[in-house]
Amino acid sequence: MLKFYKNKSQTFKCKVDVQGTDNPKVKPRLILVSKKGTPNVFFEGKYEDGQCEIDILSTANIGADKGEVILEIIANNTVFTPWTSKYEILSEQIMVENVGNVELISTTPEIDVKIKKEIVEHIVKPQKKEKNIFKSKVSNKIIKEVYEYVNMTKKIKNKKGRVKLLKEIVTFYKPNRAIRKWATNIFTDINEPKAKIAMYCKQLEVKKLKESRDTHLKKNFPDIEEWTNDRRGSRIYWNVVSKKKWDDGRAGQFQASIGYDPAGYDLMKFKANKNIDGTFTMKWECSSSSD
Repeated sequence: MLKFYKNKSQTFKCKVDVQGTDNPKVKPRLILVSKKGTPNVFFEGKYEDGQCEIDILSTANIGADKGEVILEIIANNTVFTPWTSKYEILSEQIMVENVGNVELISTTPEIDVKIKKEIVEHIVKPQKKEKNIFKSKVSNKIIKEVYEYVNMTKKIKNKKGRVKLLKEIVTFYKPNRAIRKWATNIFTDINEPKAKIAMYCKQLEVKKLKESRDTHLKKNFPDIEEWTNDRRGSRIYWNVVSKKKWDDGRAGQFQASIGYDPAGYDLMKFKANKNIDGTFTMKWECSSSSD
């Protein structure tokens, strides 16, 4: 418990190690919450070189002699609460006390609060705990990709719209089969909020890439009516129905446009057959030349 001296200004100091971002904007404040339901009292301070310093003005007008004192750290617009305690306002001289990890020296007009570094890091630097959302053998490249997806939502300027979107993603979003398979190989729990946000953004990205690819194919291969490629082990089996008959050169151009350039994926067993309706069906195989 902290004991303040009535009608006497004091200074609250504590050491806080804020990590996780480069040059974080940090602002500390102390909140006195009384038990009688009177309005909370806020004291704002400053943060320099790992130390918070907050001036406590006269406590005579707080309205209650007892309550809860809360230390809040605002870092880059994110609020953390690394330490709380009880407070009491006294009219007599305060003695020196040690309560847990808090050192209170009242023989001077300064209150010195020391908070264990590991406790503050656990709260102010949450990314260490967040690593638990990933499976043990997930690469740093994939972890970076996931956080890039998560940070995409932070760029939405409309705060209400961002909050609404995140709530809908976490509550209602259902990934498709391909995205679910992608996430299952990465996350320990695909229903964890950050996992859902990453899946949502990944699915949007894949959709945009597919739309872009389909637009490209429609422009450069307007004769195509339908196509599929089926991977079986190291080989990919292609099936294209077109209004025009292709040779293996045209098939190679199409294969390259999908991302399997024949220079790296050998094109084999090409066949072109005419269908009853006048269209042509082209079939071939390809596999990585490095296999």
